[in-house]
Amino acid sequence: MTLCNFEACTHGANKCDNCAESYCKEHMEGHMKRAHLLEYVRAERKKAEEKGKEKALAKDRDKIRDQEKELQRLRSHGPKDGKDIAGIAMLVSSIVIALVIMCVLIGSIRVVPAGYKGVIVSSPTGPDRNEINEGWNLDVRYLVSDVELVEYRTQTMDFVGHDQADDEKGSISVSSKDNILINMDFSIVYSIREEKVADLVIENGMNYRHRIIQPIARSIPRDIAAKYNAMEIRGESRAEVEDAIADNITAALAEKDIIVERFAMRDIRLPGMLETAIEEKKVAEQNVLTQEYNLQAEQYVANKSIVRMSAQAAATMINASAIKNATIIRAEGQAQAMSIVMAHLNSTLDNATRDYLTWVYLQALSDPNTNVKFVIVPSDGGVPLLISVEDDADSGP
Repeated sequence: MTLCNFEACTHGANKCDNCAESYCKEHMEGHMKRAHLLEYVRAERKKAEEKGKEKALAKDRDKIRDQEKELQRLRSHGPKDGKDIAGIAMLVSSIVIALVIMCVLIGSIRVVPAGYKGVIVSSPTGPDRNEINEGWNLDVRYLVSDVELVEYRTQTMDFVGHDQADDEKGSISVSSKDNILINMDFSIVYSIREEKVADLVIENGMNYRHRIIQPIARSIPRDIAAKYNAMEIRGESRAEVEDAIADNITAALAEKDIIVERFAMRDIRLPGMLETAIEEKKVAEQNVLTQEYNLQAEQYVANKSIVRMSAQAAATMINASAIKNATIIRAEGQAQAMSIVMAHLNSTLDNATRDYLTWVYLQALSDPNTNVKFVIVPSDGGVPLLISVEDDADSGP
């Protein structure tokens, strides 16, 4: 293959029609201008002279002059322009290569924020069940892969809102054992096992909340509520119902590698008529409790009065018994004193009373602080004598 005669050009060439040199298509035009310009000018001048058009010749002279200047410029700068073109081509190639490398590097980097895992859901080799950890990750596979960021840390899903016909939104409607419609509000606090994030997303998609959590959270309360009456769910069995729902939801989601950290029942609502009935029942129960309390208070007061009266009676009996015992002791003392006095006076049974009263009279006369006012002394005639102690005490012995 014939090569171009232009310096540093390695392209294939064709031979010039006017000479023996060979040039490529790109340099052939320049060669024609440089090598055959004078012949062209002479031919044109000859034609102009033959036609006798001086004016055209003048223009041709200007044109020839300009073309000669262009020829001189091409002769002096032709090779240099070729080097410039080659340099520009190399520069452009370098820039393109640098841009390609930069794009490859940027496309190979994935930044995973804290609390998230990266999952390759599609690539030329299929999804990857190995999670991409938090931080900066460099892998050329990311250029041709679809990487999803999945949050695995603690998060909350609420089933709360106004009662709606749309089963996909708001509260959950359940039917009790006695066929009464009940609406429940609750929240599920959950997280995903770190090492199972990729499996969860690959098997269920990014919309795993809608495909897994929502169906389980809506079906289990209905199964549990069907075992209880409405008043039981709303009343004494509420805690039992909540525990059963929480345990079953926790177990069901654990099978899908979703950890339930907390289940919170926020509200249980019955139809309006039942709510009114419950409120009226509570008011009646409160009234009964109030009456029972008042009755218990009255009974307490009565019992307290009985206890107080019993205590007073017991105190009276104890006091009477004490007085009785004191009287007996005093009487026994007086009897012993009388016996001693009778023995001292050598009294007989017939004159014992008279001798004792005489002795009392004499004691009262000798005691300035005595309280005895009168002494009755028997006489021989059978008529007792009433003797004033005060008169005898004032008259002296």
